[in-house]
Amino acid sequence: MQTYAGDVRLERAAHAVPTVTGLGVQRNDRLKAVANGRLVILLNDQSKLDLYDSSVLVLNDQMLGPGGVAQTRVSLLSGILRSIVHVTSGGPPPNFEVHTPNAIAAARGTDFDSGYHNHVQRSAFLGCQEFTDVFDREGKVEVTSLGTPAQPVKLGPNQSTTVPCGG
Repeated sequence: MQTYAGDVRLERAAHAVPTVTGLGVQRNDRLKAVANGRLVILLNDQSKLDLYDSSVLVLNDQMLGPGGVAQTRVSLLSGILRSIVHVTSGGPPPNFEVHTPNAIAAARGTDFDSGYHNHVQRSAFLGCQEFTDVFDREGKVEVTSLGTPAQPVKLGPNQSTTVPCGG
């Protein structure tokens, strides 16, 4: 954990762990930024995860391969996450994925926001109460719905998409 503010909680193997700046996170840690909480996590490859208030994140996998190329997978269970993915100059792009219950946002070196919201209503999607929103700030992001077999949506800088319900 690089920095945090407000009410931030970490669960490791279903046990609460006191949060302090500089605390290392591990595979399968569950991180919660409760109301007025915010958390920045610096990963081994120098990528950053910025978890906003009222959000829950699980660090599923983060491995460094040959040449420092990272493979990262996180699950955003609620709220908003900004992912700033580190790219090694001249090297292959990292494999970085944010999973939500209804979509996957896969980046190959970029800065993007993911949001997952459940039990909410949106007028454009009557009957749907589950949404994944992705906004690409820089680079490229590929968003795939988990609900229906469909072509991934490819985003460029300043583009966004929403995956409603199951897709």
